[in-house]
Amino acid sequence: MIFFQTELCLFLKIKLFFCVTLSSLFSAFCLWYFIQRAKPCLDFSLTTYLIHLIACWIYNGYFPNFFSWWILNIFCVAVMCILGEFLCMKSEIKAIPLLSAKSDV
Repeated sequence: MIFFQTELCLFLKIKLFFCVTLSSLFSAFCLWYFIQRAKPCLDFSLTTYLIHLIACWIYNGYFPNFFSWWILNIFCVAVMCILGEFLCMKSEIKAIPLLSAKSDV
């Protein structure tokens, strides 16, 4: 055998971590593209992961009770929310002209 069971299990957990984190990064860019406002980013992020929790509960047949599952999803909600708010705030600030070409003094 090339890999032992523990090494393969660790590799699969790391791969899962990166896939779920990449999904939250993609979701943050979707927030920026579709929502375009920083204020509702937290609501949309939590709603998305609440739907994910319900879908996991229905699919598995039991409530997710693994500590690592909760830590991963809380981390991904934070990444999605913070990055989405950052991108939306950056766009909102860019849309406001601070200096005008003409000044009526």
